[in-house]
Amino acid sequence: MKREMPVVSVIGRPNVGKSTLFNRLLKKRAAIIDDQAGVTRDSKYETLTWNRKQFYLADTGGLIPKTEDIFQELIDDQVYQALAISETIVFLLDYITGVTDVDLHIAKKLKEYSKNRTIIVALNKADDPTDMVGMYEFYKLGLGDPMLISASHGLGIGDLLDEVAASIGRYKLKFVDEDSIKVAIVGKPNVGKSSMMNRLIGEDRVIVSDVSGTTRDPIDSFIRVKGKEYRLIDTAGIKRDKKLQSLEYYSVIRTKKIVWDCDVMILMIDASRPIDNQDEEVINIIANSGRPIVGV
Repeated sequence: MKREMPVVSVIGRPNVGKSTLFNRLLKKRAAIIDDQAGVTRDSKYETLTWNRKQFYLADTGGLIPKTEDIFQELIDDQVYQALAISETIVFLLDYITGVTDVDLHIAKKLKEYSKNRTIIVALNKADDPTDMVGMYEFYKLGLGDPMLISASHGLGIGDLLDEVAASIGRYKLKFVDEDSIKVAIVGKPNVGKSSMMNRLIGEDRVIVSDVSGTTRDPIDSFIRVKGKEYRLIDTAGIKRDKKLQSLEYYSVIRTKKIVWDCDVMILMIDASRPIDNQDEEVINIIANSGRPIVGV
């Protein structure tokens, strides 16, 4: 990710609608949505322009204190990395559920970031914006006046974007170079795609784990080499399995779309094992796309 524009992060506990809001703001299905908690793991960044202000919008994983989830510590690291570089933080909560202990824990953490940043408290799932009775409970968070929105129905979204645009000050527009070369890192699960991504960009941008299927959404980052800009895309592993779960299915579908949209691919294969039918599946998909391939 190029650090030339302000960053606005959407954070909160799981299942408050962060990815739904992310997609609504971008007006596209940029992030996978599912009722299952913990779907989003890596922080995902996209560019957004509103009122002649351009910024990176970050969709982050849900924060959960004191959990045995093997990914949670890694997810938390990603969230705090996003917070550290954010000019504005949208703290998203569930208006119907009300304030939970986890929300209070996150609010306490956010106060550590509030000195030089704007925090916008947004109460999602407020399908009737005139029903303001329940919003007063959220003042106990101590983060200022909350605003009512519904990411699913698009209510209050314009007002939220107005608040965001006003908060990031007078930044000169620096539009992302659409002519950058798109390089997708593809392969079956657990061949080291995320490790390669982190190595190429020189930072821990994506979560690395031995657990198959760690990466779900495609994650982008930009690097510049000898004056030329490259857009690197870490993708979910392609599985050859007719019984994929819904999350795995949509992850694979997105990876296949990226294969057809990119300019060149880095094909990752585990050299410690013979090529198997899953490798062959990936190779066939790439071959059918007609895109140039770099084998690793």
